[in-house]
Amino acid sequence: MKRGILLWLVLLRTSLAICQFPENFESYDCDRDNAAGWSFSSFSFSSMQAISGSCSARSSQLSNPAGNFFIMSPALYFGGSTTISFAYKVLNTSSNPSAQLILVEANTLNETVVWSQNINAGNTTFFANLNIVATGNYHIKWKASGSGGASRFYLDDISLATPLLSVELKRFFATSGDDGLTELVWETASEENCEGFQVEILSGADFQPLIFIPASGGGIYRTPVELPAFRENYFRLKIIDYDGTFSYSEIIEISGKGKPGWQCLPADGNRTFELRHFENEDELKICLFDTTGKLVFEKNIEILSREKTLLTLPGDLTANLYFLKIFNHSNQLSKAVFLK
Repeated sequence: MKRGILLWLVLLRTSLAICQFPENFESYDCDRDNAAGWSFSSFSFSSMQAISGSCSARSSQLSNPAGNFFIMSPALYFGGSTTISFAYKVLNTSSNPSAQLILVEANTLNETVVWSQNINAGNTTFFANLNIVATGNYHIKWKASGSGGASRFYLDDISLATPLLSVELKRFFATSGDDGLTELVWETASEENCEGFQVEILSGADFQPLIFIPASGGGIYRTPVELPAFRENYFRLKIIDYDGTFSYSEIIEISGKGKPGWQCLPADGNRTFELRHFENEDELKICLFDTTGKLVFEKNIEILSREKTLLTLPGDLTANLYFLKIFNHSNQLSKAVFLK
């Protein structure tokens, strides 16, 4: 079989750095205005009784009637198993203080408590070291509470780290031969403690497993895939270690064998697309979904020109990744789009 046709360029990468860690707040000089991207409620930066250095994040007195004490980071990308560590303490424990660490999903703002602790008496600094398994963009939120008195919660020396990868992945791509067979191909430069590779395909807003390929110690891997028609298909590798930790490869896009000629191409501006060559189609249904699968826009569009019809998406949609679905009673075309 003749091979070697690279189908599409990489669309996404599983790395996103919006805020640098470790975070010890020294660079802010105890000025909250310099903490771009952070959110505060009854929290500020203070040099008084700082945990380390000259500045720590400090809550108001936990007996404050406001009652909603938290500090929240900018959105950060979690790519599987991640270690979060931080230092904390409470001055004056008369208010029976407690603290929580919460993951806040960046798109939906859904909250998951991953750590909760009643603070022991005294002015003692404690250290937490947590392993979090999550994939996607999240805010890290620390929340403090108390029932009375003048206690203050202090936070400092935050560190966010992912474990060293057991696999050095050199490339991941797709090939197609003259017989129409599509293969996913990847090559590793080194492997250590790797159990294998789970091939996953995007289905709706989530990736679903297709096949597991055991690790061979390094080299080139190949596996055939069947492409659903009338859509763009997105694949990634879940790289799994023997200890259960995992990481993800980049995501690649492959065109399925849809109806010949159907195209959705970027036009002028980030939110306008050209619908081309929808022969014999009078009306199409347009649906746009966010990454959680929620329908955020729908429209029926009349094909006025057999060569080209313009589709403009609403300007009030938040900049993010979306999934565009164009269909009628017999065919459909799906495409991931990035709105800026």
